Amino acid sequence: MDNPANTWFGLGATARAVLSDPAGSPLGERALGVAEVVVPSLDDAADARPLVVALARVGVTATTSGADWARYGWLDVDSNLPDFRIVLGGPEENDAARELIERAGEEYASVLKTHGAVWVPALTPLAEVWQPGADLRDLRALPALVVADAAALVADLADARIGAVCPSEVVDQLADHTVALLSFGLPGFAVDTTGALHLSLMRSCTGWPSGVWIDPPRRTLPDGASFQLQHWTHEFSYALVGGPGDWRSQTLPAQGQEFNHPLYARIAPPQDGPLPATLSWLRIEPQREVLLGALKPAGNPIAHGSAAAVGRELAVRLVESTGLGRTAELGGALGLSHLRPADLLERPLGEAVERVDLAGSQIATLLAAPGVAAEPGGPVLGPVAEPAQPVHARYWLHNRGPAPLGYLPVSVGASPGLLRTDGEAVELSVALSSQLRDAAVEGTAVVLPPEGWRTSLGSRPYRLEPGGHLRFPVTLTPPAEALPGLHFAAVRIVHDGQEIEDVVTIAVGDLPGLLPVPGDTPEDWTIAQGTKATTGRDTGLDVAVSEEALRVTPGGRTTLGLTLTNRTRGEIRGELQLVSPWGTWEAIADPVRGFTVAAGSSSTVDFEIAAPESTDPGAYWALAKVMWFGRCQYAPTVALEVEA
Repeated sequence: MDNPANTWFGLGATARAVLSDPAGSPLGERALGVAEVVVPSLDDAADARPLVVALARVGVTATTSGADWARYGWLDVDSNLPDFRIVLGGPEENDAARELIERAGEEYASVLKTHGAVWVPALTPLAEVWQPGADLRDLRALPALVVADAAALVADLADARIGAVCPSEVVDQLADHTVALLSFGLPGFAVDTTGALHLSLMRSCTGWPSGVWIDPPRRTLPDGASFQLQHWTHEFSYALVGGPGDWRSQTLPAQGQEFNHPLYARIAPPQDGPLPATLSWLRIEPQREVLLGALKPAGNPIAHGSAAAVGRELAVRLVESTGLGRTAELGGALGLSHLRPADLLERPLGEAVERVDLAGSQIATLLAAPGVAAEPGGPVLGPVAEPAQPVHARYWLHNRGPAPLGYLPVSVGASPGLLRTDGEAVELSVALSSQLRDAAVEGTAVVLPPEGWRTSLGSRPYRLEPGGHLRFPVTLTPPAEALPGLHFAAVRIVHDGQEIEDVVTIAVGDLPGLLPVPGDTPEDWTIAQGTKATTGRDTGLDVAVSEEALRVTPGGRTTLGLTLTNRTRGEIRGELQLVSPWGTWEAIADPVRGFTVAAGSSSTVDFEIAAPESTDPGAYWALAKVMWFGRCQYAPTVALEVEA
């Protein structure tokens, strides 16, 4: 079956059964991957939980079924297949154990009685039964471990090995070697019954909804294909690794992380004397067996609706990657101290510890105090405000994706979003709201009417209690000579260094009433599929690109020009994003920016594209996304070719 491949996948043993005959002579080992745990009745399923957890810790997926109910291993209804069974309870209490022992023979009953467990081999090798349309519900279709004491089996699993006695020859013996592919999170993999490893390089959906363009004009790749068909240059990187032992011996989780996060070389500044003995800010022991999942400032006050600042503590997330359990210690130049266990919300759970005992496959969060402090006036980690200001309060209307920086804990809304008038005054309802739960917030809401219009309220000071909101009306009166067309009224606040505004569109006269601009032809007033993103009659903003195709050499530069033409009666403010496929992002240093276009005028924005020297030749594309006042448009797609 096809499965997601995160950073690696391989062929080897997840866990193993170490088999011997009744006299104690070794018979070999059998790899364990996916288990069916058969309990006497589904009423007993809860009793199997410690065993299922123990299997999961060492990497074995398990599904619990009952001897008296539907069984696992039929591809007509199941999404995957088990490769062995564990039958809990002897023949006296589990009907599945009774049937299995009866069919296997008296010698298996004798071993079970003497040793408390017995390994019953399958009648047919696994490769012959793992086939399309497989039905493995028959008890002899898979090898099975019948065990009377589940607690003893849980204890035996601590080293990812199960010791078992088998009175006959064992098929499907383990070759104790592992082969794996390291990848960059490719979409899927499969290992077939011959041992061949298959890797899916691309996967896409060409149907609904991702393959459908809802708002005209439809945008496509330069060759006319849907974006989902991925008709451009792709680079796939993966590495083949292998060696004796299982995935733990090869430290494959660490190898996958290292392949996905290569070291970046930097030129060290000149200094007196030799370089320090270690340049590591953080070391985790045992290396490559306990991995770093996250290192970040502790806490996220905004997620709790808090106005508190992020503290000085750091959150360290550790991942036990062997399934066997390890004791972790932290070192390095950060000088982390006062380690305290924390929950997933990074709230402390207990007293400080010197080292951390991790169970198999455990993910643990710690709070720690760094022993070094940031230098005064040092760099701020990451931006603190959006590059495009003001921020539109209803950002989701821009098909923007994530919320703006800061998550807008204090926001403003004006409604209705669209008004029509033949010259009469119109009224807006303005709402201010705070998501902060532990602090009041104060500020001033500023009303920005269309040019020449009168407003009943130019500004409104406000104070919002924790979790509070308020609403107030605003009346806008047009001048007697108000011209037909689209006008815009905004209400704006400032919070935490960002301007946040909501905008209402006011249509005066018959629609569309939009402005022609010099150089227009009748064709400009129809919906075009060529170099215009939309027409004036559609949204009020035309978007045109300077070129249909751009070419650049490695180390060279070129420019994509975007001309914005405002056919409305008001100034348009918005945000531009230049979208391009992975592999070109380094070439576009400044893909996000704000823009302003005065009424009835045009403005050109240039995006510089500078291909690094290391860029491989290939065919790509770029698409400008234009967002303004709750609207979203896309410019025509431009072909971007990197020439040799």
